[in-house]
Amino acid sequence: MGSLPPVEHVLAPLLRSSADRHDRSTVQSAALWTRHLTVLKPTLDLLALRGLRVWAWKGFDYALSLYPSPGDRPMFDIDLLVEPQFLDSVLETVSDSNWRPGSDQPLDLFRQGALSEYKLYLNGVRLELHTHPFYFPSTFPGHLPSDLYESGRILMPGLMGLRWEYALLLSLLHQSQQTSSKQTMWLEEYLMAELISTRDGWQVFEKASLETGLDRENRGILSVLDTLQDSSIPKRLCRPLEDAGSRNRILEMLRAGNGMPTLAALITLNWRLRLSYIHMLLAKISGTPSREEDRR
Repeated sequence: MGSLPPVEHVLAPLLRSSADRHDRSTVQSAALWTRHLTVLKPTLDLLALRGLRVWAWKGFDYALSLYPSPGDRPMFDIDLLVEPQFLDSVLETVSDSNWRPGSDQPLDLFRQGALSEYKLYLNGVRLELHTHPFYFPSTFPGHLPSDLYESGRILMPGLMGLRWEYALLLSLLHQSQQTSSKQTMWLEEYLMAELISTRDGWQVFEKASLETGLDRENRGILSVLDTLQDSSIPKRLCRPLEDAGSRNRILEMLRAGNGMPTLAALITLNWRLRLSYIHMLLAKISGTPSREEDRR
């Protein structure tokens, strides 16, 4: 299931044992990974041929970058970030590669930026394209780094990985939206933090975190990571700033569920997108096809 990492590797203490696991779940995970990559690889090759790229996010990136063998990381779909200026070209390329959207996928709202996620399927594999770490980008209180898609890691033709400072930042932003931020294990975030320490990148992370408007929440998760053995996270990043302000009200709505995320989106959207979103919701409730559904 992959060769053992060398003992001097920064990840070896946490990952070395995983290469020795040969139980059924590990074999199934490796087989699923192989299937995902086999289905996706022609699309990546076509993107590269057209001078385009996408960015691995969450489990797909971690499997490729943090584990001795990608199959060691269970993964049930493929998450990719798309640079907004290349969105139309990427959508055209995945369509030319025979990926098809699932039912009730509002492409108009995805293109307009009201929603940041678009699901497509091919041979039983689910591909999720993202333009933002928040499902409702309008609810994001700050700004993402202006150089988010610069100085990345080349994973394979057509596929990039964010620099580790930003990969960790987006992971924390993703966790901040969850109903509960409790995890039994923070292995991947811990590993990313250690990689940031080896390249002295905490100043880059700190500046980017402040600009998100969610620095308080990010520091809260970092303080949990800092309780793990031999953490190298700077102590200053595990304490809230004195002027951090109150907790984000919209973020609390996103976590609440029971329709509150939708309400948060309606509150924060500009009026044109709000009308489009209301139209999509009414069409969904009434069963009337939306304009995008009419075009299929």
